[in-house]
Amino acid sequence: MRKMWLGVSLAAIAAVIGIGGTVLAHSGATGIVKQRMDSMKAIGASMKAISKLDWNDEQTARQSLQTNASAIGMHASHIVDMFPEGSIQGPSEAEPAIWSRAEDFARIADALEQRADELAQMAPTASSASDIKPLMGLIGDTCKACHQDFRKKNQ
Repeated sequence: MRKMWLGVSLAAIAAVIGIGGTVLAHSGATGIVKQRMDSMKAIGASMKAISKLDWNDEQTARQSLQTNASAIGMHASHIVDMFPEGSIQGPSEAEPAIWSRAEDFARIADALEQRADELAQMAPTASSASDIKPLMGLIGDTCKACHQDFRKKNQ
């Protein structure tokens, strides 16, 4: 069961932070592009922290879950604002589809925020990785959907 959870967690993390040139892609980024890259990196770090929770200490795990899920929700609430039209200069990984399909982009960002908020609300009663697994899967799916449609490939 733990190995299965680890596999799901790693898949979600890969969807959030991407595998490959992420570190290189951030090199030279400035302004709003750098801010949103840092924000996405923070979301990935929170996802990773959640996936590594030690449920043997439920109190600490719940606090960390609350903190990290809230951080994901906070970053998600600013995603749309972090993509002003045409902000693809420099090492941006943003696809122009963000602006041509703005409603779809906003819908996915809203879904991420809502799911992160649901996860934060679960924190006081969660007692194991299996309690949060379905919602973590949905959060990972949300990240993957956005990256699939609105992030440059091979990043």
